[in-house]
Amino acid sequence: YDESGVDSSESRIFKIKSYNFAFIADYFNHHKMNKKLLKTSLPPPKQVSLEQITKTKDVIKSLKDKDESSKDLYDTLTAALRETRYIQTCSDSDNDTERSITEDMKNLGKETCEYVCIITYHTIKKAEDVELGYSTELLGEFSELMDRTGVEQISREMVLT
Repeated sequence: YDESGVDSSESRIFKIKSYNFAFIADYFNHHKMNKKLLKTSLPPPKQVSLEQITKTKDVIKSLKDKDESSKDLYDTLTAALRETRYIQTCSDSDNDTERSITEDMKNLGKETCEYVCIITYHTIKKAEDVELGYSTELLGEFSELMDRTGVEQISREMVLT
């Protein structure tokens, strides 16, 4: 509801999206899947260049109209989130790494995450999709993304798909 108490389209879309992710959480709870295990089993991200993240963003953008899950699609989304995890966390112990992450890379990483959110929202429709997301580590990377994304960093595109 907006300030006047009217159920706005943004509010309805947020409710729908919240329901989708609540479905994933319910599935995990029902099947006793360990959400912590999702994140702790993720491999460390590898260093990426500006060229790599640009190419990845373009590939993910080209997939934004997908509405059916597949192993190949989820593998691609997982790899993209791994690249953005590297950019967002600078998970290399080398001090020069933080300096090598440019503002362009951060912006491309954010854009990539937005497209991944859109695609994930539109492709997880049933329990089998959640299982596929779990087996491809997409949900682990997605959970990691949600943990490291502050409220002030959530873009309109991440919520309104």
